[in-house]
Amino acid sequence: MKHLVLSSLTIALTTLSSLAYASPYVTFDIQQVSDEPKGVTAFNNSGELTYSDYVLPSFDFHTFVWKDGITTDISGDIDPGAYYVDVQALNDRGDMAGMRSSSSDQTIRSFLYSNGQVTSVEPFSGADAVFVYDLNNRRQIVGTSTSFGDQSSVAFVWDAGKLRVLAPLPGSTAASPKAINDHGIVVGRDASGFGVIWREQSPALIPVPSGTESSEAADINDNGDVILQASVNGNDRALYWHNGRTRMLPLLDDSQSASAVFDINELDVMVGATFTEVAGASTGTATLWLGNRAFDLNTLLSDSIPPESRPRLSFAKFINDKGQIVASGPSGTFLLTPHR
Repeated sequence: MKHLVLSSLTIALTTLSSLAYASPYVTFDIQQVSDEPKGVTAFNNSGELTYSDYVLPSFDFHTFVWKDGITTDISGDIDPGAYYVDVQALNDRGDMAGMRSSSSDQTIRSFLYSNGQVTSVEPFSGADAVFVYDLNNRRQIVGTSTSFGDQSSVAFVWDAGKLRVLAPLPGSTAASPKAINDHGIVVGRDASGFGVIWREQSPALIPVPSGTESSEAADINDNGDVILQASVNGNDRALYWHNGRTRMLPLLDDSQSASAVFDINELDVMVGATFTEVAGASTGTATLWLGNRAFDLNTLLSDSIPPESRPRLSFAKFINDKGQIVASGPSGTFLLTPHR
């Protein structure tokens, strides 16, 4: 396994021994996944990714798996009668979790798809909709079960049919989980408007810097490090919680005022976007963070890619433990792989 190492201007890949500052560097090769900036929903260490899209002529909503340049519609394998199949999570074993709905059942039901078998995820009877958000390598699924009649929602962890309810903070009314790591620790937010972490059933606030008006935990790795999206002094800012301390991730330069973080890998490398306001319009730049430094991914593409062939990358959605990144821009969605 490789990891990213900082140089003064670029990012290096060396063996997984320690993080250090170094002068040798490796940039990223780029492969186009789609000619549209599709909403990729999941990505794993095998380089597989999932995305959902409408198919013609029916306009049914299907899920596709992309790997090594091959795209496969897996919706029929999950539910041949469904007009809506949306995979939201993919682990390193190739297991998937998502939602589906068919013409015979208008409710939204969730599922685990593993080794060609579909298992319904129905934690509570009578729910109108079950939404799932993440799946770890132990096949634990985190989600919410909703009743439209009384607008009630219950957050849960589902583990082979066993249920663990995720309570909101004391005095709050609802919990909204987002991600689960391989230790079963969950992060998200609740109705208080701030990021929450659940160890077993116990919720706890994730501390935030002074001036933070709201926050939501976006992901947690197996080290227990958490990334959060927050509003700080009126600006959208990406936060990083490590060893009990939360700090704002830096911007690329002083012309920027906002940032968004989407994913963190096991080596604490984070990806997202930073934003520049020009004439009232916001322009995103795909950004990578390591330590206390931010890097524009557009500047880290391999020299083997001709300048005229380099796409503009607006945001980076996922990074796996091999340093591969899923990024998108106006000309499409791309897989970035560290140049060997």
